[in-house]
Amino acid sequence: MIKHRVCTHTRKISGHKVRVRSYLRGDETRKIIGKLLSSVERIPVEIKNGRDVIQIINDAGYEGYIVGGATRDFIMGNPIHDIDICTNSPPQETIRIFRDRGYKAIPTGEEFGTITVIFNGKPYEITTYRSEGKYTDSRHPEHIKWEKDINKDLSRRDFTINAIAYDPIHNKFIDPYGGRSDIKHKVLKAVGNPSARFKDDPLRMMRFIRFSGRYGIKPDPKTFNAVYKQRHLLKKIPKERVRDELIKILQTDNVDTSLRLFIKSGLSNEVIPQLSRLEGMPQNELYHKYDVLTHTIKAIEYIPKDKPMLRLVALLHDIEKPNKDHATLGRKVAENLADELKLSKNDKEYVAEMVGHHMDMFSYQKKITPRDVRRYINKLPKKEILDDLIAFNIADIKASGTSRTRIYGEEFAESKKEVLTNKEPTGIASLKVRGEDVMALGYHGPEVGAVLRQLAVEVIDDPEKNNREYLIKRAKEMAR
Repeated sequence: MIKHRVCTHTRKISGHKVRVRSYLRGDETRKIIGKLLSSVERIPVEIKNGRDVIQIINDAGYEGYIVGGATRDFIMGNPIHDIDICTNSPPQETIRIFRDRGYKAIPTGEEFGTITVIFNGKPYEITTYRSEGKYTDSRHPEHIKWEKDINKDLSRRDFTINAIAYDPIHNKFIDPYGGRSDIKHKVLKAVGNPSARFKDDPLRMMRFIRFSGRYGIKPDPKTFNAVYKQRHLLKKIPKERVRDELIKILQTDNVDTSLRLFIKSGLSNEVIPQLSRLEGMPQNELYHKYDVLTHTIKAIEYIPKDKPMLRLVALLHDIEKPNKDHATLGRKVAENLADELKLSKNDKEYVAEMVGHHMDMFSYQKKITPRDVRRYINKLPKKEILDDLIAFNIADIKASGTSRTRIYGEEFAESKKEVLTNKEPTGIASLKVRGEDVMALGYHGPEVGAVLRQLAVEVIDDPEKNNREYLIKRAKEMAR
C-alpha cells in the first residue's frame, strides 16, 4: 500500500489566510494551488464588490448579474469604473432587500427599474430585467415591462460587446449574442437587427463611432451599412446629446480611427459638414507633410485627452482651409457650431477665440522676445487663453510632420516665463497709476481709458517708465 503524504499550502488573500491541503508533493501543490489563487487575486476589486452586492440579492432569493461596460471591460482587461447590476428582483423589492439590511437604497430611476444602492461607501445601480416597446421619440420606449429572464434584458442592448452578463458568484457568463467572441476578434457589431437598434435611438450611431475608436475594434460591415443608410436620423437627436458624444469621440485613444469612420459613415455631414472636405486636401509641402485632415487628427493627438475643448479647437482650427484668412473664417464656423451644439457661453467664447487666434504666433519673423510677449498679452482680448494658445501652437507645428527649426510656442513660453519672473508690465493692470489718478488730472469718461491704454503701450515698450512720477507727468502732457 502506497502512503501519500498530506501537504498543506497557505496563502493570504484579501487579508484572510487560506489553507489548502493536498496529497500531491509540496512543490506540485504550491505550483498548482498558486496558479489557482493567483487567478482569484487578479479579479478586480470592483468585481469583488459587485459580487458582494449580488450575494445579498441571491440570499434574498433572486439572481443578479454584472452587466454592460463593467463586464465588457472585465473581459477586455481594461480598468473598471462603475458597476451596473441586473436582477429579476422588482424595483420595490430591491429597495426592501437592501434597506432591511441597513443599506441606503435610492429610487434614482424607478420608472426604468433602477435603484441606486450605497454599498461600502460607493453607489451601485441595480436595475430590474426589462423589455421595451417602440421608441417613438428616438430615445425613450413607449412602455417598459419587467422580465424574469436575463436574456430578455440583454436583447434590448446596443452592441454585442455590451450584451454580456456575468455572474461573479458562480463565475458564469450569459452571452446570447456572441459578445465575447466579438471582443476576441475585435469586431463591433449591433445586437440583432442593426437598423432597428439605430432607429430606436440614433445616437447609438455616434456611440458606434466612439466605441470603434475607444477600443480599436473594426466595425461589422452590416452594422456600418446600417449607420450609413440611416445617418440622417441623427437630426432627430437633441443637439446636447450629439455634442456630448462628439466630445467623447475626440477623447478616444484611437481618434484617427474614430474621425475617419465619422466621415466615412456620413455622420460628420450631419454635425460638421465642412469636415469631410478636409480629407485629401493638399497643403504647402514646404510646411506640411500631410493633407489637412491627417494634420488635424495629429494635432488632436498631441493634445491631452483631459482637455476636450482644446481638442475641439484642434478639430476646427483648419476647417476653412485653403482660404487665405482661414483663422477668421474658421472662427465663424466655430461660433456657429457652438450655437448648434449648445455649448456653454464660456466654451463658445473659448473655442471661437482659440480658432481665431491660432495663427498669431506664426507671424513673428524673428525670435520671440519678452517685449513681443508683453505686447501680445496687452492686445489679446481673453488673456486666460494664452497658455492654451502656446500649447496648441506646439501641437500644431508637431502635427505638420516636417522638420521645423522654430517652434513658436516654445519660444513664446520661454519669453513669457522671463516676463513673469521679472514682473514686467503687460497691460493697464500693471501700471503704477490707476483710473482715479488720471481723473484727478481732469480727465473724464472715455478719456480716462484712452490715457491708461496709451500709458500701458509706453511702459510695455519700456518697463523702466512704469513709475508713478513719470506716468503722472506723461498723463499731464497728453492733456495739452
